Amino acid sequence: MTRVSTLLLAVVLVLVVTVPLRVRAAESVLRVGLTGTAQQTEAEASRKIAAQSTPLRLAVVVLDPGIPESEKKQDQQGIWPELRKTEAIRSAVLIANAVRDLHSFERVQVVPDASLTADLYLTGRIDLSDGERLRIHYSLKDITGNTWFKNEVAFHRVEVGWYLRHENDGSEPFQPVYDQVSNRIKRALNPLVASHAKQVRKNAQRARSGKSKNLSQIDRIVMTRRGLFAQYFAPDRYAGIVSSAGNGLKLNYLPNVGDEDWTRILAIQQRDDAFAEHVHDIYGGFAAEIQDPYYIYQMESFPVARALRLSRRTAAYTKVLGAVLVAAAVAQAADGMEGTGDRDRAKILAGVGAIASAVGMMKGANARASLTHLNEISKSFHDSVKPTRVEVSGEVVELTGTVHEQYTQWRQLLVEEHRRNQLDTDVVLVVSDP
Repeated sequence: MTRVSTLLLAVVLVLVVTVPLRVRAAESVLRVGLTGTAQQTEAEASRKIAAQSTPLRLAVVVLDPGIPESEKKQDQQGIWPELRKTEAIRSAVLIANAVRDLHSFERVQVVPDASLTADLYLTGRIDLSDGERLRIHYSLKDITGNTWFKNEVAFHRVEVGWYLRHENDGSEPFQPVYDQVSNRIKRALNPLVASHAKQVRKNAQRARSGKSKNLSQIDRIVMTRRGLFAQYFAPDRYAGIVSSAGNGLKLNYLPNVGDEDWTRILAIQQRDDAFAEHVHDIYGGFAAEIQDPYYIYQMESFPVARALRLSRRTAAYTKVLGAVLVAAAVAQAADGMEGTGDRDRAKILAGVGAIASAVGMMKGANARASLTHLNEISKSFHDSVKPTRVEVSGEVVELTGTVHEQYTQWRQLLVEEHRRNQLDTDVVLVVSDP
């Protein structure tokens, strides 16, 4: 074994050995949960509550990518802006998928911002994402301004060997993060669902007695959303149905649901619902398109991210690094072979760099190709998405630009058609590609 190889082996062994056992123990992922009877009781209660349907609609807003404005800080934190923007969309899609699996909402959709009408809005920010760890802060608020929870944290660290075990089975390394978010939403929703079911039963009794029904909190949230939608499209007719109240909205009266104007508003909402689902599909399609190159990136970055985390946990890291650099210089002088010193130094520094710097993960051809592909797809998506074709009174119109820009054009189109034709249900349709 050459002197250079021996030194590189020593670096690896010292780094591994000098990480204290107590640090490794402290680094173990904390998992908190119920066991035994308590767990079974909660699961049974959740199943019963889940059986109650709700008309609530949840909008998962594309996450804040958490990119520092300073390029220096971006470099220090190892953040590639285009990659992080991609992760912000991908994480929102996976959160929405996890919530959809709960079957607790009428609709769950990824949206570009809170301009799309919904009952609940989930917002969040990516604080850390490096292939080994993912940490997201998130909050949930309803359309009336009520905050359900704020600045919750979902975190997961992938264990050693995970990528090898699941390389070809389609598993998601950070699914626990998305499940944490969906389960937190479910826990917040459960009491309201139970209260809503109770109010439905009471209203049935009131109806038999000839009395009007009372609104549950869920009913009030849903009617506020519908009232806001009606006010947007028919401000003269529904000017006072909702009003601002603090940081939210207040429902002032219930519309006559049998009224022709209200029926027309519901018809418009059906068309808007179709476009909102189209928006969700755009984001879902993007997440699917980048899945393979992104997974390669995750897999390639994992060992370097883990090595960096462990090395930063011990002060011995800096001492070892310094000692190796000194030893490298000594080895070069001792070898005394002209023309080989530079090559040996390069080998040593490359070996140390692969351990000490995140740049090391970019040395694999697969990783470089994946990042290049990701950047190309991401930049194209963030600048503009594929035009959406809609049919308006028999004429096909193209909506162009970003997702947000297309939605703005769509809403304006609906308003114009409503004012011009009173918008029958078949006037505006989202059409598929030819």
